[in-house]
Amino acid sequence: MLSVSGLLFQGAVEAQEILDKLFPGKITIAEKSFNMRIHRIDANNKYVAVVGYPKSESSIADVYLYDINGNKLWQKEIDRVYRVSMAEEYNKVIVVSDWNLKDEQKNACYDAKGNKLWEIWVTAPGLTLSSDGKYGITTKVSGEEWLGHFQVFDIAAGQELKHPIKRNYRHFFAQFLNNRKVVILLQRIIERRDEEILKESRRLRKEGKDKAARELIEKNKSAFEPIRDPLRFIIYDIPTGTVEIEKGLHLQDGRALWVGPDWFGNLAVSENGQFIAVAAVVGTRGATSSCLQLIDKQGSIIWEKDKAGGIYDTEFIGDDRLVVIDWKNIRLFDVSNGNKLWEYRAEQVGYAIKEAFVQEGHLFLQNLTISPQMSRLFLLDLKTGEEIIDKQNLKDVMIVKMDPHRRIILNKSNNKLEFLK
Repeated sequence: MLSVSGLLFQGAVEAQEILDKLFPGKITIAEKSFNMRIHRIDANNKYVAVVGYPKSESSIADVYLYDINGNKLWQKEIDRVYRVSMAEEYNKVIVVSDWNLKDEQKNACYDAKGNKLWEIWVTAPGLTLSSDGKYGITTKVSGEEWLGHFQVFDIAAGQELKHPIKRNYRHFFAQFLNNRKVVILLQRIIERRDEEILKESRRLRKEGKDKAARELIEKNKSAFEPIRDPLRFIIYDIPTGTVEIEKGLHLQDGRALWVGPDWFGNLAVSENGQFIAVAAVVGTRGATSSCLQLIDKQGSIIWEKDKAGGIYDTEFIGDDRLVVIDWKNIRLFDVSNGNKLWEYRAEQVGYAIKEAFVQEGHLFLQNLTISPQMSRLFLLDLKTGEEIIDKQNLKDVMIVKMDPHRRIILNKSNNKLEFLK
């Protein structure tokens, strides 16, 4: 019977065998081991940032920054770190931490030497950077009270920029279209309230007649329904401060679209910025998105699927394929015509995509969750959707960064970060 240490060793050996199959001929240039619960790992073309919590009862996180070759640049202890934000070609890192009653989080910018350049409070979930690191934006509404709002920042100065988009909306989603333009989805929701019925209900409750108050509200439920404006599509140019395009989005037959505040994949942009995927609910509120539209930069519909099934997240593969996931399914669509190329069913995929990329005809898909119990890596044939390596054999491997020159892997069996060539 194997001891606990023996089981861990066996798991590490099995994970290493899988890495050899994933990346034959790989060269290990650095390895880093961690004695902590890893909360988040992010990477760009220059750096790798690791966030972990050494003590389960403490809110203090250890934040490490490495260069792409595995050399440690700095380590800091920071309270309540949620994530880090980096741009592909930017030599700074933004650490998002802490929280206040305005549903804002502290965004602190550090350089490669660990110097803090500036610190600002930004609506949750914090800043997302353009690929050149010049601008930062907030990307979605956040918080139970939907306090989040669209913000734009000059990253070099750490200052918020004014913009003409009014805050008369409940939900929004935003992504960079390129280094200067942003695509935004906005939806305004007004709660319709019949004050006379509300006043009578309060009177009944004050008299202890709770049942009669509930029956009154139930009978007049339509008097309190939210009124949803059409989903608005906006292209905003940051340097000039101008809204270039603004129009309502709906299905081709005129039915309204609705988006929810806490979904991941309402908005995705292709690599060349020519195509935009919008996931929404048709008409009434649903637990997940069920309508899928592909639109161009003018907001014109290229194709749509009004019964696309549950959608948790979407991600473009290059400019010609679109990956769509829900909790148990991975689907691949042809961008040119909307045809579903294949569907792969798993016991569990997850809520959001962290990495999705193609190498040698294989689709690598890594979900967002860092937890060893929930993190999933899938390796599928791009043409057929069939497994290349059984998902159970990939359970101890998490891909952090992958490009033709670097592969950065988390070996979950021994909490080791591996820098590969």
